[in-house]
Amino acid sequence: MDTAKKTAVEMLDEARERKCRDVILGITELSIDNHEIIHIHTQYSPHVNGFCVYVYPITEEYVDIEIAPFFRVDFSLNRNRFEDNATPLQQLLELEDKLLALIAEAKDKAGVQA
Repeated sequence: MDTAKKTAVEMLDEARERKCRDVILGITELSIDNHEIIHIHTQYSPHVNGFCVYVYPITEEYVDIEIAPFFRVDFSLNRNRFEDNATPLQQLLELEDKLLALIAEAKDKAGVQA
């Protein structure tokens, strides 16, 4: 679609989607950069446009099929959260803040300077 023919709503939706993708990529980068102190698993589900994050301690052996992460969040990128009407972008930014706190805590436990 030609940019000149896009409505303001369409352009705003595209900007939000790009920002969401940027935060998701940042979260994935956090996972990669900190894999030696904490295990952050990310998963995108295209059939529902959902994003999930599971966090496990570095000591997890992944032997048991029913391993419960110590932190888990999953949500739809198509709609706001029911409880507080937070947009997907707001939810992703909250998630990123929480992950940064968990990473800092794991670094403290591991004796690594944050």
